[in-house]
Amino acid sequence: MRRILLTYILLFVLGLLAVQAQQPFNTLDNRDRYGNQVDPSTQPDSLDTGTDVQSIPPKLYMWQLSETLGNRTIVPADTLALNFQNTNLVGGMTGEYNFLGNLGSPRLSRIFFNRQDDEPTLFMAPYSSFFVRPDQVFFTNSNVPYTNLTYYKAGNKVNGEERFKSYFSVNVNKRLAFGFNFDYLYGRGYYANQSTSHFNAGLFGSYIGERYQIQAVYNNFFMKMNENGGIANDGYITRPDTMAEGKKEYSSTTIPVKMEQTSNRNKDFYIYLTQRYRLGFKRRVLKEEAQNNSVQQRFSPTAPTAPIASSIAPADSLATGSLATDSLPANNLAMGDNLSLDSLNNNHALPEDTNFVEEFVPVTSFIHTFKIERARHSYQSVSTPDENAYYNKQGVSRDSTTAFSVKNVFGIALLEGFNRYAKAGLTGYISHKFSRYDLMNADSMTVDRFTEQEIYVGGELAKRQGKTLHYSIDGEVG
Repeated sequence: MRRILLTYILLFVLGLLAVQAQQPFNTLDNRDRYGNQVDPSTQPDSLDTGTDVQSIPPKLYMWQLSETLGNRTIVPADTLALNFQNTNLVGGMTGEYNFLGNLGSPRLSRIFFNRQDDEPTLFMAPYSSFFVRPDQVFFTNSNVPYTNLTYYKAGNKVNGEERFKSYFSVNVNKRLAFGFNFDYLYGRGYYANQSTSHFNAGLFGSYIGERYQIQAVYNNFFMKMNENGGIANDGYITRPDTMAEGKKEYSSTTIPVKMEQTSNRNKDFYIYLTQRYRLGFKRRVLKEEAQNNSVQQRFSPTAPTAPIASSIAPADSLATGSLATDSLPANNLAMGDNLSLDSLNNNHALPEDTNFVEEFVPVTSFIHTFKIERARHSYQSVSTPDENAYYNKQGVSRDSTTAFSVKNVFGIALLEGFNRYAKAGLTGYISHKFSRYDLMNADSMTVDRFTEQEIYVGGELAKRQGKTLHYSIDGEVG
């Protein structure tokens, strides 16, 4: 509970700071007409001077990461209302999951190859509708603060379901961004003793530079579900006319169930970080080609153009075709310089061709990925004994399991696209994972601890650029 309270406070403070201090990173500085910095508090309001203030058009892009190597995959931001009602279904967008009929309840995919088996413990896998792995986290880069609030509600006070989700991301500049997410779910259940209450809060941040890139995620989950052990008599479903003591009607919440005052809880938190440093070279290319080659969008500010002070005579003298000689340096006239309007206005070197830009071409990446995670599952029951449960002398069942792991991955990648012969990228890596498990001993009712060390060597051959053919071949041995 203390961790949840601290997370609430931290998210609240970050939200206040972001709302009060954030300015779009590609707006112009507070400068006067000559390019000098000025105090904005001393300047007249734009409404008083009649100046129109136009906001910049919002631009954003999102991406997800592969958990092992931290490869970025750009994904479109979903802003459509199409099938929005399906995004909260425990059965999935297309209904491919079996579940217990309640929001936030355990589920299992009927498609075998879609089942996830890489959760920290087998107790977390059935809660895939709520639990978010690092490779499912959305990172955002935008030129204006981005907020997404979602609220779902169904049913009534007896069997109602509610869920509130919030997502916020803000950029410090065009490379550095951070944000937070919040998710709260509560389902009362359509059967007795089946309510669910899930909570998730997390932070994320990213820095995407030309050479150095880092992305980090912190997520904290607290999930609670009451258990009823199923319907006591299947006749309530298969032969409803013979049940409920001859009553013609009965509700699902009045059907007898096998268990009462029984619940399980899952607590999980993880910190995931991936970073890489890229070596390469720079080349001059057309601006359009550089934009097509760049994976990320660039939101470069337009530099202000300050007026150049020149020694040109007032407009009335120019209108008559004459030059005021007293406004020109005397030594220039004495030397007999050929003065003209062009020479006066263009007293600087010609600007560089703006059709070409310097593009950084990465060749090699050094990769490091780090993840620390702790998952704890507990089961409690104070009534309706089960012969397969662990009980103490008071007839109360208390069973718990804890998994703790630390994983590091180090890799080096030869990137695709740095020349015309590099048609695919080749990556090699080595990973080490330390795992510790605390399990209940069935005989002594104590906790047994087990540890594991895992070392793997792997590689990946992938082609992700171009329009014709994309593929990824990876494998590891350990």
